[in-house]
Amino acid sequence: MGHRQRSCKLESRGLIRSSYAMPKTATPYFTPATFKFLRALARNNNREWFAAHKPEYEQHLRAPLLRLIGDLAEPLKKISAQYVANPKPVGGSMFRIYRDTRFGGDKTPYKSWASANFYHQAMRAMVRGTDGNSGMMGRLDAPSFYLHIQPGENYVGGGLWHPHVADANYGIALADEQSAQGSDLDDAKAIYAATMQNPQAGVRLQAKAMLGYGRILDKTGHAVSPTAVGPNDFAVFYYQQPNLLFGPAAPEESAEGLYDAGQALATAGRKADAKKSYDTLINTYGTTAPDWTDKAKTAEATLGQ
Repeated sequence: MGHRQRSCKLESRGLIRSSYAMPKTATPYFTPATFKFLRALARNNNREWFAAHKPEYEQHLRAPLLRLIGDLAEPLKKISAQYVANPKPVGGSMFRIYRDTRFGGDKTPYKSWASANFYHQAMRAMVRGTDGNSGMMGRLDAPSFYLHIQPGENYVGGGLWHPHVADANYGIALADEQSAQGSDLDDAKAIYAATMQNPQAGVRLQAKAMLGYGRILDKTGHAVSPTAVGPNDFAVFYYQQPNLLFGPAAPEESAEGLYDAGQALATAGRKADAKKSYDTLINTYGTTAPDWTDKAKTAEATLGQ
């Protein structure tokens, strides 16, 4: 997924239950002073200002976040003994407020938010390079929870960083079920989006994710002519991607995408574009995806009717 974790409101999904209640405390973790500091930091993101206001950072952000992390240790272990809430100031669950400015275009030195990673022990259990899913902190495919504190954008997330193919396959199956039932299209979109950007999933699963993402856009009225979305955020674009990106490496998915693109274009009255999509399918995948080729020929024959 890159460093992308699927965000969700855990309380609304029942993933944090009353039996996992936090210990009662008379002192709130974050106060208006916390968010006042973060807003001021966003406006004055430079080393001189931060040095002058570091006591506010320590009092209103760093100390309460470390206290919260410590208080979450026991509730997390009721979910699984493998999850870690480490309140160490350095090397624990809390992310540094200092940004790594070496590679990005944004050279501001500080993050205008606070965050923490409640990781699975497997993330720290392996040495870098022992297998394809390992990194500096251990396994990159281990699940974790993420906490984000920022004015106007406070949330809890959970997910995998670089899932195994088996995990990605399960994710696609779950998203397909959600999409078919219309039960949680936003959740399904998030799974598809993460999988299509994950090279470790393999081209076949990436292609399936692209088709699934396109189907959701089709369902929500963004088949051909998008409204209030980006220029590429419509179903036909994603239907065509497997052929453009993977082609012969994923013939069934590529052919299915071209067929679906033709269907969406035909429904929109763009028969000439639909015919191009069907012709590309027939000419490119005639032998490797014969079932889709037959469907395309039948569909193309109806365009003039």
